[in-house]
Amino acid sequence: MINLKSFTAAALVAGLFFSSSLLAPTLAQTDNNAETGGDSESIQIGLSNEVISITSSFDGTDLVIFGSVEGVAAEDRNQKHFDIALALSGPRSDLTTRRKDRVMGLWINSDAQSFSQVPASYSLAASKPLDQLAAPDVLGKLQLGVKYLQFTPHSEVKSTQGLQEFHDAVVRLKINSNLYVEDFSGVEFLSPTLFRARVKIPANIPIGEHKARAYLFKKGGYVFSQAIDLTVRKTGFEQFTYKMAHEYSFLYGVFAVLMAIFTGWLASVIFKKD
Repeated sequence: MINLKSFTAAALVAGLFFSSSLLAPTLAQTDNNAETGGDSESIQIGLSNEVISITSSFDGTDLVIFGSVEGVAAEDRNQKHFDIALALSGPRSDLTTRRKDRVMGLWINSDAQSFSQVPASYSLAASKPLDQLAAPDVLGKLQLGVKYLQFTPHSEVKSTQGLQEFHDAVVRLKINSNLYVEDFSGVEFLSPTLFRARVKIPANIPIGEHKARAYLFKKGGYVFSQAIDLTVRKTGFEQFTYKMAHEYSFLYGVFAVLMAIFTGWLASVIFKKD
């Protein structure tokens, strides 16, 4: 006769072993993205959705990021020593900004500056304002916050002030387009070591690979960061047209011209006067 308790225990052990073997690659990949500030504490994070699908009716959403602080000493478990900041950064690319001046009554481009490694989008959520998390030099080193994002200039500029003006212009344009967003009340601690955050995803978020990174601070000092990938992609007819435009641009152009001709002809028939 089979002992039911022994059978149940054996099945439970086998199930835990099988689950841990499945999770091991994910944890190892996550650990490779980790950075440390020198203390023993660390964090683990996860996403409510690792893929965001863009459809014709997409008008933005909130991404929930949850996690926990690991390696906390016993004396710190019931104390609110920790703060969290979470940044979702979009694909990086080159960008050129231009300055317009009025010449003889006309507004024309007078100067330009190109930057590389500019995030297409940047959403930040934090448990408190950044100046209360760490010193400005630490935030600058981490490039945490819209103010501290660093763009690499393609060519030399006449002055540091001129470079800063172009940098500020890029940030201002991104903010006006709702692509750079900051929320200093977006992180909620469910316990001294468990947290949850909502990061705003704008309706015009660029498609591609995004990176969500969580930063751990303790008593005003940077401790640790953890990153995880997020994919934004189009689906349905939007994905079909996007793929056609980028991979088969000539055929897409011919199809667009034919559609325009057909639409014009159809309109002339419908609204034709007798």
